[in-house]
Amino acid sequence: VERARAYAAGARAIAFENTGAVARHAAQQTIVYGEDPDPDTVIELLDAVSPQEVTEVAASVPAQLSLACVGPHTVEELQSA
Repeated sequence: VERARAYAAGARAIAFENTGAVARHAAQQTIVYGEDPDPDTVIELLDAVSPQEVTEVAASVPAQLSLACVGPHTVEELQSA
């Protein structure tokens, strides 16, 4: 969990070195989620994730996933992807 947390926080910090990315993130957070776009809050939320929470979320993911595709694709194409 520590490595994943550090990776996510580092990736977010690097992504926010670009002012365009910061503006897109702020717009998305405001328009889609109605939240205050504060990158530091996101890192604080990542730091608060516990191993127990990760285990609970992982347990909620179905063992057998499904895929829906629209277009002229074959099962073989999707299986090899």
